[in-house]
Amino acid sequence: MTEPLEKIAVVQKVQRSKLKASKRKLIKKEIRLQADELSAFQKAAKLHKKRITVFIKQAALAYIQGVYILPDDSQIKHFERSLRQVSDAIHHIAQKGQDFTADQFQEIQDLITILETSLHRIFHQPQKLETLLEEMVQNHPHLHTWVKERLEIIEKRMSP
Repeated sequence: MTEPLEKIAVVQKVQRSKLKASKRKLIKKEIRLQADELSAFQKAAKLHKKRITVFIKQAALAYIQGVYILPDDSQIKHFERSLRQVSDAIHHIAQKGQDFTADQFQEIQDLITILETSLHRIFHQPQKLETLLEEMVQNHPHLHTWVKERLEIIEKRMSP
């Protein structure tokens, strides 16, 4: 009876030593925030459903990499689950009904798969903001003028 307990103790010691080794690789830095800065970070972290330290790190890395911070993981998972439910519902309808041909059903399935793959990539590997803007302006030339006008309006509002 003591043998399994000894094995558990050995496994726990190994896990602890691995954790300590990985923690040694991490570098800790301290930042100082004014009350209003802390409040802004707390509000943003709460909106993203993340601890403030996790949010600050993600926000800083997102800024450096020129990407945006993803919504909280539960929202993404909910969205992906919903998309799979739609796919399953269409599959169920196709099995019950005579209205879909096999080719039509396959086309719908392919479109949903493409959509799911695209959304997964968008959520988990977001484009840099600069790249996204360039593509948008290329695909919609009038957008350049519209964005420029909006920026001018914002600048006027912000200037005293």
